[in-house]
Amino acid sequence: MREVCPRRRLERIMELPNLFEVSENFLPQAQITELQTSLHAGNLAQSTQQLSTGMHNQNVLYVINDKGLQTGSLEPSLLQLFQQMRHPKANFWKYQVNWLTGNSRGAEGELGTRRTHADQWVLRKGTDTCRLLAFQTSILYVSIPKNMRGGEISLFKKGTAGSKSTFIDLIKLTPADNMLITFQGDIPHQVQDFETDDPTPRVSIALEQFYVPQDLYDLTVEFDVIRPPGATSKAD
Repeated sequence: MREVCPRRRLERIMELPNLFEVSENFLPQAQITELQTSLHAGNLAQSTQQLSTGMHNQNVLYVINDKGLQTGSLEPSLLQLFQQMRHPKANFWKYQVNWLTGNSRGAEGELGTRRTHADQWVLRKGTDTCRLLAFQTSILYVSIPKNMRGGEISLFKKGTAGSKSTFIDLIKLTPADNMLITFQGDIPHQVQDFETDDPTPRVSIALEQFYVPQDLYDLTVEFDVIRPPGATSKAD
């Protein structure tokens, strides 16, 4: 593995024609309604993690490689959506359904944010590892709570000084029902907490898409999730 990934990390190996795209009303009304109904039932939720102060996340993660689904089983509605969102050149995917519950609305104050991160995985064989960055991430916002304050997703570019902690705003977007955002997966991004009196969770589906060179694919035994330091779960 070290011969094909000598620095234990592969930089961006595929460029998208557009760094960032937004598609409003991405799915036909009947399809988005079906997803909203099935996902609000919460039947897929398998674990609850404390994501950050006052903001809870439930998620189900599916791992898909060139041999098919590696974890769990996909309901027909999720399989259909995967086929609509997948990039034809990708050969490895992290597919995650997220339920986020916000704070109760109170005094107008600062809302917290998740740690800024890029989407990545570790390919592993024994003690050898290779970190791989996503070339495309797509997030479909299935439903948004009423009267939500906050909850924006922000994308950044690194500062010209080159410091890892220096970021410059690229775009900030407030999610909406049936909105699909697609961006270069190795772009640093973060999600803001939100407040609402609506007990209905915010539901989103994220697809991180990777291209693994075949010689590296053949050597890989395990695919490990990369989590931001200090976090036990990821959600968008």
